[in-house]
Amino acid sequence: MRSVLAVDIGGTKIAMASIDDDGDVRSRRQIPTPRDPEDAIELVAATLRAIATDVGVAIGREPVACGVACPGPLSAADDVVGAPPNLPAWHGFDLRAHLSQALAMPVHVENDANAATIAEARFGGHGVDDIVYYTISTGIGGGAFVDGRLVRGSSGNACELGHV
Repeated sequence: MRSVLAVDIGGTKIAMASIDDDGDVRSRRQIPTPRDPEDAIELVAATLRAIATDVGVAIGREPVACGVACPGPLSAADDVVGAPPNLPAWHGFDLRAHLSQALAMPVHVENDANAATIAEARFGGHGVDDIVYYTISTGIGGGAFVDGRLVRGSSGNACELGHV
């Protein structure tokens, strides 16, 4: 069974896990969010390697990829962190490039609320094509699925309610 590494970057903590095709969590860990994004990359990469070891896989062969949920706004075109108010030092940080280099594997970065919307549509929606999802944590965000597709808007930040 294939697995992916998942990272959820928040204003106070970074949660990480290995997840299989069915959405089952195989291993998880959590660290406090460093202020400096370069420090975060080092800690996240080390923690993800430990998670891979927990589930008996080697990064590079399996897991197949790493998905990162990050507070918005986020540039959908290049996965550069915009200006999340809860992570001021991360403004303009190229998260995908740095983490992909540190792990030597493909990394996809998605706005955290969009990532939660995608997960809900796939694993919780049970065939529903239209979903509106709100997340209230350190920040406020939202996402929407319409006709089975994520609504991104012209800048990739549609439904980003905390920034309206």
